[in-house]
Amino acid sequence: MDKYNLQNLMDEYITYKDVKQITKESYRRIFSEYIKYVNKLPKPPTREDIKTYREKLLERLEATSVQKHMVVIRGFYSWLYAEGKGENLAIGIKGVKIASSFKREALSIDQASKLIEHARSIADRGIVELRNYTIISLMITTGIRTIEVSRADSNDIMFVQDAQSLFLHGKGRDAKDAYAKLPEEIYQNIVAYLIARSDALL
Repeated sequence: MDKYNLQNLMDEYITYKDVKQITKESYRRIFSEYIKYVNKLPKPPTREDIKTYREKLLERLEATSVQKHMVVIRGFYSWLYAEGKGENLAIGIKGVKIASSFKREALSIDQASKLIEHARSIADRGIVELRNYTIISLMITTGIRTIEVSRADSNDIMFVQDAQSLFLHGKGRDAKDAYAKLPEEIYQNIVAYLIARSDALL
């Protein structure tokens, strides 16, 4: 299999997969990196080349990211063989060990209070500090996730029942169909930041 055909087959595999568009984009990024590696090889990739690629990824990425790369690559070669389009070069190739001790621990009430207070104390230094205070207070008070904050827009704030609320677009969802109610203080923080940001852009 030449390198040109490999790219085409990976495109075909992405089209075949019954997954959300955001997942397909993730596959494309992973395959793009793999193709760059393959293009530097003097001949079509072998099983040993895939194992070497895994080790090279470990030199610059966290184990969890490398595991994701390997899952996608193994899935591609498994599909390739099942469809009669090529050899399954990745069969039996292991992923990477992820430390079982890895976990995200929530902040204690005292830690959360200190973080908000520190962010508040420096919020008047500039637009970045004000933005940080707004985001920190929003996340700690409502419990919304980082991805939901990054996808949020001022147009997502609407009055629902008895409170201003922020509609959310989280991981695995296609629409902003869930919302978090905003305490009055948090809502006013957001308004103050948006006003300050508009002034900063003038």
